[in-house]
Amino acid sequence: MSGAERTASATTPLRGSQSRGYRYAIEYMKQDGTHLGVVPIEPDFEPTIDWTYFLGVRRAELPAVVDSAEGVVSPLWSNELGEPYCHGFRVEVTKRGGGRVVHCDFPESFFQRLADAGSAEWFEKGDLEPGERYAYRVCAYPIASDLSEGRPVDSALEAAASFEVEAVPEPIPLVESRLETFAERAEADEVHVEGEMPVFIVRSVIDEACDLARSAGRNETGGILIGHIHQDPTKPEVFVEITAQIPARHAEASESSFSFTHDTWCAADAAVQLRGRGESFLGWWHSHPRWCNPECPETRRKDCVLARPFFSADDIHLHRVCFPHPYQVSLLISDLPESGPSPALFGWQAGAISARGYFAMP
Repeated sequence: MSGAERTASATTPLRGSQSRGYRYAIEYMKQDGTHLGVVPIEPDFEPTIDWTYFLGVRRAELPAVVDSAEGVVSPLWSNELGEPYCHGFRVEVTKRGGGRVVHCDFPESFFQRLADAGSAEWFEKGDLEPGERYAYRVCAYPIASDLSEGRPVDSALEAAASFEVEAVPEPIPLVESRLETFAERAEADEVHVEGEMPVFIVRSVIDEACDLARSAGRNETGGILIGHIHQDPTKPEVFVEITAQIPARHAEASESSFSFTHDTWCAADAAVQLRGRGESFLGWWHSHPRWCNPECPETRRKDCVLARPFFSADDIHLHRVCFPHPYQVSLLISDLPESGPSPALFGWQAGAISARGYFAMP
């Protein structure tokens, strides 16, 4: 579990994005269909805009820069229920000043985390019993309309919808390389899912992280992942090569938390400059020590969330704030009851952070 010093805004639209005049909400029902109510939400659409733009970069359809997308977010109406119910949303992006448009559709599951957070209202009111399951639908309403049950329209949110921040495009430092030359000497440690950007990690990076996790004992520890971003124009495809890890000096750590500090970033910057290899920050790594009770029955361990790799809410927040680019990843070292320190990779996928595959290299 992790924390970060930096803060981030979760309101939308961001930068040059537009929501075409819609606000979003979650409608809750009991399993028997009993209507509970509607809770307004503020989806963080910025990662989906960045993800969609990066798809254009991977396909060599858009310039290789970050913070340059002008995005439009539009509801995809339910085929069964129609407006205001959505089965997802579409993001369309183009480079600033116009040009080719790239789009990507995102499913309703993108809202799952917001739905889980909003459900607390019904448990607190006693409308849902502890452990009771619920159903939900995603709704999109014109900004000027009320969401439900006399809730006032948030004028501050309306103002945010017309607010734009001009960002300076930052080039992605691509190195032209052949994907095959990496793939032929790499071993897939996890199943590579179709559509994932390939990530290659030098095996010594994983070994060093596991050793540092063991040395930290019951405290979490971590560091910065650095390396190169490659582009194979013959595919076309963009892929990442992680060449080294920089231990997070001056970090704040405990048994259940890990935070980068200002001094951590300064030390990491100095280390990259000292290496002089033109490497970029490609993500971070951290450890989860063993929290399981050693006397816990084996039958219970199989279903315990602490007995397998997982990304906590704090981990997600740190990654969102400090490593927001679609090509940035996180290596997690979990001290599992059966296998000890074990690596797993997480990263951006369709605008959300989830477990993903990678390739280990000698």
